[in-house]
Amino acid sequence: MGIDYAAMPGSILQSPVTGVVTKLGYCYGDDLSYRYVQVTTHDGARHRFFYIEPDVVLNSQVQEGYELGEVQDVTRRYQVPKGMKPHIHYEIIDKDKLYVSPEAYHGRV
Repeated sequence: MGIDYAAMPGSILQSPVTGVVTKLGYCYGDDLSYRYVQVTTHDGARHRFFYIEPDVVLNSQVQEGYELGEVQDVTRRYQVPKGMKPHIHYEIIDKDKLYVSPEAYHGRV
């Protein structure tokens, strides 16, 4: 659930929303090198950004445009025949625990 956005490893991800950092998690239980950052907005939506090495701490306030962290190289994990393109994964879970398209949430649909 969510959407993948092309992003080069080492580039900086800026938050598209204002909120509070409510989780610094791990993408995979078997590999703790891949991380994600969760920002919860005033409406209760949880915005999760996967494959990010966090530059924020838990419970910190972030504004739109604030640096969340550095894009990780997910292609190292998925070395399939065609190869995986470098990217981040962005998903939103609303207050009712339903997944919402990032484009719909940001009014781009």
